[in-house]
Amino acid sequence: MFYRGQRILVWEFAIGAILLVYSLSVVLHPIDHFSKLVSLALVGSMLMKVDKEGLRINIILALVAKKLLFISQVVLNPGSIPSTFLGILAVITSGAYLYSIVMLPTFNWPATRGRFRIGFKDKVAADDMVCALFYPTDEAYNEERDVFYADRVRWKDKVAAMTGMSGNLLLSPIIFIATHIYTRTRLGVIEDAPLAAECRKGLIPVLISHGFSNDRLGMSSLAREIASQGYLAICIDHRNEWTKETLAKCSLIPDKFWEMVVKASIKRPNDYKTVIETFSNLLPKRLPGDGEVEIDWSKVVGIGHSVGGDALIRSICLGRKFAACVAMDTFLHIDASLKSKGLSGPLLFLLAERTMIKHGKDPSIGGVEEMLSHSSKDVRDRSAYLMLKGQTHVNPADYGMFMPVELSIFSKWGMSLPSDVIPLYEIQNTLIVEFLARTVGKEASNLKREESMGNMLRERVKNSLNLEEKVVVRL
Repeated sequence: MFYRGQRILVWEFAIGAILLVYSLSVVLHPIDHFSKLVSLALVGSMLMKVDKEGLRINIILALVAKKLLFISQVVLNPGSIPSTFLGILAVITSGAYLYSIVMLPTFNWPATRGRFRIGFKDKVAADDMVCALFYPTDEAYNEERDVFYADRVRWKDKVAAMTGMSGNLLLSPIIFIATHIYTRTRLGVIEDAPLAAECRKGLIPVLISHGFSNDRLGMSSLAREIASQGYLAICIDHRNEWTKETLAKCSLIPDKFWEMVVKASIKRPNDYKTVIETFSNLLPKRLPGDGEVEIDWSKVVGIGHSVGGDALIRSICLGRKFAACVAMDTFLHIDASLKSKGLSGPLLFLLAERTMIKHGKDPSIGGVEEMLSHSSKDVRDRSAYLMLKGQTHVNPADYGMFMPVELSIFSKWGMSLPSDVIPLYEIQNTLIVEFLARTVGKEASNLKREESMGNMLRERVKNSLNLEEKVVVRL
């Protein structure tokens, strides 16, 4: 019996096989016209079935092949030179589709460093939002209860977002192909596994706020690592922040993009409020396992990438209390009047080196320094501002890791790939885990008075990952 992710692959392979045979018949003419039309109708119904099961991004190749065949056999005169030419294109497209199903490399998630395995519960509702929960479990890994990314991601939204944000019809297909690696990857979790017994008391919640146009599973690498360390990762799916129409204007009106980002930054503090208030009563009942669950909301942590980091810091300035906050490559689109209110808890700010190079300067350090100057000495002493060498703006999100791996299929034609992509994730995740341990975890009181949080984090990462060069720079 196939489980859901495998069913998608089986259906896709059947679609690809029918399309390829049909395309060859258009070119070679061994099958009568009626049989071809029946095959076309069959492919259409199967495509609808796959769409309901969970749309995988490489299905675009199948849709293109189907369209070429429809034009060739219905619009044009079957057997004519234009019809045969479109049939040849359909052979190439359907062949590429089959290749994408069978031959593209499968990405394996880096192993987590914590001692717990990872439980998973998806689509837990908080008002009009849904969240994905990653949490520690003692249950043995079971492949049949793992989750395929393709089953859960909002593909249609993501495709629209990438098309609009790239503003380039030539670049968009490359992004589509690059993100295909998601669909061939399991999350490495156990769905509905019971919460680890020793974590049922004093469980620390960590809100993870994705970047603009991403989704709740877009930072799964970090969520998995946090859960393996004994924390509850709550990945929020922020919605209704953009439309296809507004994103399509981004390439024509650059300011339009930043306008949408700022609006998202202003909107999201209400999302955090809703999640915290809803889950304070709901989550203890929703986490699987025997016995009561006590979640320590006094130690709630916020982690955000890009606009997610913006919104978390804005939320703190508006009075929301976070025991600690991590902002990754955030531009701080925040009014000066808010920055002057300072921070309620320690902040770890991680800047991507290539973002600074692209802008010719660090776009946020002035704002961070200003907020820290208005914060208490304890907050300043336990905060850190670090830059990761070689990192880009998209690296903190999972697709920043997948894209170069996916593009490795072209390496035989001379495309050079960054060799430090996965280590960058290990560095980033280790920095965050060490920061949590020293701010809300078991080592929270172990920071020596004369010790800098930034220097301590750098040394911990260097020693635990055996780094020889300075990839983490204190700013």
